[in-house]
Amino acid sequence: MRDWDVALHWTIRSLAVACLVLFVTAVLALNFPAFIGALEAGIIGYILLRLDVERHPVDQGTSDMRVDDDVEPPREADAQAMYPLQAAGIPLSIETRNRPARRRG
Repeated sequence: MRDWDVALHWTIRSLAVACLVLFVTAVLALNFPAFIGALEAGIIGYILLRLDVERHPVDQGTSDMRVDDDVEPPREADAQAMYPLQAAGIPLSIETRNRPARRRG
């Protein structure tokens, strides 16, 4: 088992180096087959990396550090904010001030 893991790690590393070398070669020499080889090496390396991560999951020793499981109480700023517009799923708010307040502060 340990030999297989070591071989997998070195295979992933060598595929990453091959991907880098082929990509730089493709960019500098404008070589399309080298670009396709870089894509293939990168895809195979990524698949093997995902396989390794699934075989050895990271132990999640820490959990949520909140004292209670309740959601944070709404703050005054949350109550005043208006979200009429969204960009990429992020609600945006615009705070308007009148001109005299802007000049004072």
